[in-house]
Amino acid sequence: MCRICEDNYDGICRLSISNCPNLVDLKNITNMDKLLSLFIINCPNLKDLSKLVEMSEIFELTIIQCPKIVSIPIIHNLKYLVINDCNIVDIPYIENLNALTIEHCNNLENISNVTNIFELSIVNCPKLINIPIIPELTTLVLANSKILSIPYMPKLSNIILSDCSDIIEIPHISRLTDLTISNCPNLSDIPHIPGLVVSFR
Repeated sequence: MCRICEDNYDGICRLSISNCPNLVDLKNITNMDKLLSLFIINCPNLKDLSKLVEMSEIFELTIIQCPKIVSIPIIHNLKYLVINDCNIVDIPYIENLNALTIEHCNNLENISNVTNIFELSIVNCPKLINIPIIPELTTLVLANSKILSIPYMPKLSNIILSDCSDIIEIPHISRLTDLTISNCPNLSDIPHIPGLVVSFR
């Protein structure tokens, strides 16, 4: 059953679209100039998100189980982006993006345009083997990842690694305060940083 839920109060608008197998684009969604948050879940034939460019106020976007989505439009005010189980290949440069979560995206190969965020989480994206230097990044989460190495990023304070078999070392970053490691069999070098809390799970 296709379900569209909208909450609008005090000028805040949240829209959720879920389980819509016949939805192919968003062109029939109108009067959404004040939309702030959009959640799209299990729309297997949705492939065109170009309408989102017109929603100039949107700052939070979540897309889950939409296998025909291969690209994300540039939404200038977007701050939080979650993509799960889609077929995107790369992520565009989005100027105001603060946090990016990508999970179960088997075709994702490139995030080199992502250079300005504070939080990055990558889970089970097997073709992605490199992450760029992101100068303002403070939190990095990698799980079931094929990432080969973590570049030096001076503001990184929190790293969580789980099932990352290809990472062999972690760079010495003076601001690093929290490091969590689980099932990283080839990791052989943990930096000695005063105040660093290391957890093994």
